[in-house]
Amino acid sequence: MTPQTQVGWLEPVTGETALRIANDSQHPMRVLFFAGQRQNTRIAWYGPFIGNTGADIIRSFERYQAGSFVRV
Repeated sequence: MTPQTQVGWLEPVTGETALRIANDSQHPMRVLFFAGQRQNTRIAWYGPFIGNTGADIIRSFERYQAGSFVRV
C-alpha cells in the first residue's frame, strides 16, 4: 500500500487517460485531484513555507517571526 503522504503524477498524454486507485483498507478514502500547467521553475520548501529559493524560505521565517508575514 502507498503511504498517506505519497503524491502521484499524471503526465500529459494524447487520447484517454485512466487512473485506478485501490483502497485495501476498511476505512473510507478521500482523493483530491488538481491540475495545472507545469511551470518549470525551481521550488524550495521547508515546513509550511514554499518559495523559489532557500533565501525566500529564510525571509518567510523572518517575516513570520516578526509578525509581518502576510496570511492569505
